[in-house]
Amino acid sequence: MMSREQPAPRPAPPQPRKKKHKQPVKTTNKKTKRFTPPKKIKPKPQEPITGNDIINEAAGALVQLGYKKREAVKVVQSIAVKKRYNSAESLIKDCFMCIS
Repeated sequence: MMSREQPAPRPAPPQPRKKKHKQPVKTTNKKTKRFTPPKKIKPKPQEPITGNDIINEAAGALVQLGYKKREAVKVVQSIAVKKRYNSAESLIKDCFMCIS
């Protein structure tokens, strides 16, 4: 009689692979679901040392001389923060030094 060999045991069926879940993207816009970086915080403008009446007078004088109002106000305010001015004339002189 021939002996019959036992068949080798079958290996266990492979386990299904677990899906790796990606971390959800932090979004602020729900429609597009795209990442939007946080808004940059702008520094607050400094309070001018010079009085507002002198600043307004100097800006008005620059406008009368042909400068655009927005440009004149921007230059005057940027200079008025750095130093205290007692007159519009001295502020205007420093504005001309800064512009040229």
